[in-house]
Amino acid sequence: MSLTAFSQRDTTKEQKVCMPLSTAQRIAVDLLRYDSVRVELKTTNEILVRTEKKINKQDSIIVAYEDKVLTAKQEIAAQVDKFNACSGRVIELEKDVATLTDKNRSLKGWIKGLAGGLVSSLGILTALIMLK
Repeated sequence: MSLTAFSQRDTTKEQKVCMPLSTAQRIAVDLLRYDSVRVELKTTNEILVRTEKKINKQDSIIVAYEDKVLTAKQEIAAQVDKFNACSGRVIELEKDVATLTDKNRSLKGWIKGLAGGLVSSLGILTALIMLK
């Protein structure tokens, strides 16, 4: 081979950088780490998106259950009010029944007295008519 074959200029116009081998090795290691970190970041972002979707779904379920609990509490309060109103009405009706029972006994006494008086009056009238 001739000396001119070794001394020819490079035909590419791109600049070249010369560096020590240890520096090139460190750069290669860093580039490999960078590639693996990018893949890991992409995977982590995908997991994060799925997790956020799951959390949103769970939050909506929790909100629905909280609404159900609130509705149940309102229904219980309405039932308690209804029960209290019914209990109050039952007490009033029991008092009314006691009052009406007392009035009924009193009226029965009056009826017996009036019936006895009527029978006595009829008996007296009959006796007077027969004596005449």
